[in-house]
Amino acid sequence: MEQATRTYKAKPQLMFCVGAVKDATNYGDLKRASDTVFGIPAQMMLAKHLAKNPLFMSNLLLKVNTKLGGCNMVCKDPLPKISSPPTIIIGADVTHPGPMDKTRPSVDKWGVRHAATLRKQGHRVEQIEDLESMAVEMLEAFSREMNCKPAQILFYRDGVSEGQYQMVLNYEVTALHRACAKLETGYAPKITFVIVGKRHHTRLFATSAQNADRSGNVKAWTVVDTGVCHPTEYDFYLMSHAGLQGTSRPAHYHVLLDEIGFSADELQNLSFQLSHTYARCTRSVSIVPSVYYAHLLAFRARFFLLDNSDGGSSIDSATFSARMLEAHPELKDIMYYI
Repeated sequence: MEQATRTYKAKPQLMFCVGAVKDATNYGDLKRASDTVFGIPAQMMLAKHLAKNPLFMSNLLLKVNTKLGGCNMVCKDPLPKISSPPTIIIGADVTHPGPMDKTRPSVDKWGVRHAATLRKQGHRVEQIEDLESMAVEMLEAFSREMNCKPAQILFYRDGVSEGQYQMVLNYEVTALHRACAKLETGYAPKITFVIVGKRHHTRLFATSAQNADRSGNVKAWTVVDTGVCHPTEYDFYLMSHAGLQGTSRPAHYHVLLDEIGFSADELQNLSFQLSHTYARCTRSVSIVPSVYYAHLLAFRARFFLLDNSDGGSSIDSATFSARMLEAHPELKDIMYYI
C-alpha cells in the first residue's frame, strides 16, 4: 500500500483483493488492516465468481459504489414528516453475547448515507451505556454533511426485549437530550423512539391466493396494526419485503415516544419506503436499513477486538477483557463496513 501511494503520488480510494479460496483468517486480517491502519475501504471477492456470474458483479458494484461515497437508490416520493425539517435517522443495536453496541445515523437528506460509531460495553447490558458520547459524534457528522443541526431525531432501536422497553427508553432518551445540550445550550430536537424487532413468533398469512405473492406469503407493504397488536400502546407489524421461500416473518415496530407527531399511516409508510434504500441489494428488505447497517457494523467490529484475557477465553464470556481498535479517522463518514 505504501509503495502504491509513493508510485502514484496519491492514496488509493479502494482496495480490491481477489482470493482463490474462502479464508476467514485472511478476510479478518485484511479488513482489520484496511479499516484501522490504512484507512482505505477494502473489497474482497473470490476469483471463481468474477467471470461467471453477472448478478454477482452487479451486487459487487453496489457495494463498491457505496464504499466510494456513492448513493445507489433514493426514495422517489417525499418521506413523510422528515423530508422538510432536517432529520437524522439513527439505527442502534446491542448484540449479545458479544460485548458491543453500535449506532448508524443517516447523514443525507434522503436517509440513505450513514456514518458509524461503536463501543464495547459490559456483558448482558441492555441499554447503550455510552450513547451520550456516541450521539454527539452522530449529530456532529450530520452537521458536517448538511451544514445544520437536525431539528428531529428518528431513533430505530433493535436488540431490546419487551420487558426492558421502559428502562431503555428512559436511559437512552435522557442520553440523547444530554448529547444535544452538549452541542448547544437550549438545543432540543424532537425525538421519536421506535423499537424494531424480528425475534417474535407472529406470522402473517394471506386469506386467499389473490392476496398472496408468488411464494405464498402476504404481499410486501402488508401492515397489521389491530387485533394482534397491543391494546393501548402504539405498535404495528410491517411486511416490507417479498418472501422468497418459507413463511416470512414481519418486522414489529413499537413506538415508545413520538415527539415528531407521526400518524400511524405516516410512520408505516416511511418505514416501508426506507426499506427500499438498502445499499447492498435492489429489493426491499425486512427492516429499516439503519438497523441493518448497525448489524453489519457489529459484524465488522469483531475484527477490531484484540483479546487480552488469559487462557484463550472466548469473547462471549462474562469475564470478557479485550482492547478494541478504532476505525481509521478517514473512514469516519464512509460506509466501509458494507
